[in-house]
Amino acid sequence: MNRIIDLSSEASACPYCGAGIKNDTAAVKFQSTSQEEVRRALMSLSDTMPKKKSKKDCDPLSTLAYKFDHCSDPEVKLTMLAEELTEILGSFSADDVEEIAPGRSREIISILSAECVITEIRPGRYRA
Repeated sequence: MNRIIDLSSEASACPYCGAGIKNDTAAVKFQSTSQEEVRRALMSLSDTMPKKKSKKDCDPLSTLAYKFDHCSDPEVKLTMLAEELTEILGSFSADDVEEIAPGRSREIISILSAECVITEIRPGRYRA
């Protein structure tokens, strides 16, 4: 995909897919010191810029995994996990928790049950 790279750097990564290349092997189609000129040239080469993903295009379980990994408050983290799994899936199992928190599903379900955050609606299925 056409993109802007800094030729003074050794390598660059595609902002869309993350693929990296060595800049000395890149096909240079336009070169300028003016960012505005480079952007106009890129637009003319591409006709249109690729659309960024909208929030609704994102995988909700991947988003939840990211939020879970980056939440620092343990209580908020576990409550968020239960509530969002319930919102996304309707009900969830230990396997669903395992996908978000590998190796900790039994511990998490035990804590959430003890704190009355989740209810077992049928054997092995839970809801917040």
